[in-house]
Amino acid sequence: METIDADRTRLVGTTDEPHWYIEQLAGIRAYFRIIAPRELRDAARFLGSRLLRAAGREDAS
Repeated sequence: METIDADRTRLVGTTDEPHWYIEQLAGIRAYFRIIAPRELRDAARFLGSRLLRAAGREDAS
């Protein structure tokens, strides 16, 4: 982890299991943005879609 400023920290990591990694990140009670890789962004979209469906969002795909 690298401090960017008083409000932001950068986390750099590696994984060969993006779905597991995004589940760990989702447990952090803070806003975050995924810069890369595409596989982690795709895993986040998949998890987000699952959660929206579980919450009854009809427009979740």
